Amino acid sequence: MLNLKICSYRCSFQANQANQEKQINLTRNFHKNGKKFYLVCKNNLKLSHF
Repeated sequence: MLNLKICSYRCSFQANQANQEKQINLTRNFHKNGKKFYLVCKNNLKLSHF
């Protein structure tokens, strides 16, 4: 019974780590896209003001 608990704990831990890595990648991508979007908006504002 104890071995089963340890095994299930390990499996869930590995899955959790994978999810955290995915989350980090998503956050990175979000920031990259945010910067691009910001630059596009900034350029559009410049064009519309002048």
